[in-house]
Amino acid sequence: MIHILNKDVERQQRLLMLMFRDDTWKSAKYISDTLDCNVKTLRQDINYLTSTYEDVITCEYSKNLGYKFHLNAGHSVQEIFLDWINHSLFFSIVTDVFYEKNQNDKDYFFDTYFISETTLKRQVSLINYHLKEFGMSLSLSKMTFKVSDEFVARLFFGNREMEKRSIYDWDPDQLDNQRLAFDLIELLEKEYNLSLTVLQKNMMAYFVLCSVIRSSGNYFMDDSRESKFITVEKCQNLLSQFKHPVFDRLCLNSKQQVNDTLLFLEILFNRLKTYYDSDIARDISEMLMTNISNKMKTNSEVFHKDLVIKDVAYVLFIKEYYPYKMSYINHRGYFNYVAIQLKYPVFFQAVMDSFSELPREYVWISSYKSELINSFFRYWKASDYDFIIKVNQVSVYLSTTLNENQVKLNQYLFEKMFQQKIKIIGYEYNQTHFTVKNTNELLNQADLIICNHQFYSNLTNVIVVDDIIDDAALYHINKTIDRIRTTQFST
Repeated sequence: MIHILNKDVERQQRLLMLMFRDDTWKSAKYISDTLDCNVKTLRQDINYLTSTYEDVITCEYSKNLGYKFHLNAGHSVQEIFLDWINHSLFFSIVTDVFYEKNQNDKDYFFDTYFISETTLKRQVSLINYHLKEFGMSLSLSKMTFKVSDEFVARLFFGNREMEKRSIYDWDPDQLDNQRLAFDLIELLEKEYNLSLTVLQKNMMAYFVLCSVIRSSGNYFMDDSRESKFITVEKCQNLLSQFKHPVFDRLCLNSKQQVNDTLLFLEILFNRLKTYYDSDIARDISEMLMTNISNKMKTNSEVFHKDLVIKDVAYVLFIKEYYPYKMSYINHRGYFNYVAIQLKYPVFFQAVMDSFSELPREYVWISSYKSELINSFFRYWKASDYDFIIKVNQVSVYLSTTLNENQVKLNQYLFEKMFQQKIKIIGYEYNQTHFTVKNTNELLNQADLIICNHQFYSNLTNVIVVDDIIDDAALYHINKTIDRIRTTQFST
């Protein structure tokens, strides 16, 4: 979404990405330095986000720790991103042109969005900058899309529609179109002997709808041959019932239009079939499932293997026929990726390491790991979730030459920062000399010792910090805790 939304919203987007990147407190200075803004602007952004989206997020503030964002129950950061998308001029123009709301009339945009011709030119230029890699452009004079590959364009428009909402959440007036799309997909599944996942069926439904819209505007596929499904009466009947999402009319009014959408779907399913039946999809899936399950000290039977293979097959299809960014604006995959990293660090690391261990010819698939880690998590059998959700608490012992108040302050800081990751098993304070002998029992029990002196430097599990613990030290401690937890699980 960078360079698509205005400067303030771009900064607020980066703020959300930073705050939900990990489950740690962050100082105002650290956040403002990262976002390249002053502290006053940061506070204004936090106030704006927490007041405008108070049902989605809350912000906790501590004078000593800084800021920490929390999601309210039943909500997702994606709601905020979707709100920005649906109210941005960039995406409003793309949507209106796709649905031909403007009827090839430039004045429509001046009247609807109260913008000048200069602003419209600037937005069209921005749109064309982003669409260039897809072989697409928006004509300023006619306000219509020019497309070099109609197949790619329909995948692009389908992905754009998914990004505007939850993939399962169709507009109420589009539920009939959704039902028709699902019925058509089921026919094609039977014809090609495919069984798509629920997620993939919903994705295909958007591709069906966008193909119908393109065909209804007489934007046809380059291949003009007759589809083999044109003689299938049920296919024709289903397509003839699609209604235009904007105008109160049926979409496909000619045999040529119906044939065009059927031809697109024929090509789409032929290409999907190639990869769903391929050895390469099975081989990559088996290697990853075996590596992950071995690292998790179980076996690959914990996965719903057929479902994993289907997701890998879809990635293979995308790599070949839509080798672009999966999305400019969809952050669902990113936030799911981060959530797994935070809540299930052992599983997360097992998946990341498994990608890095693939043979050289398959290294490219690592670029899709943020999407595929969701697949491996989603298709891990519920009966074996104990392997994923097991929490390893790190036993921590605190030692300081300062007074009791300081050690209790550090205890509060660490428990607040690292929450369920750690367990403070004891502490010592207010001494000028410490010996291993005096606290040998607790030191032996501790996985990690945090102190402000060098008396325990001969031990291997010690982190020495300053009296005032800064962000860099907290980051190092957090990484060490995660490493210990991963090591505990593997042993």
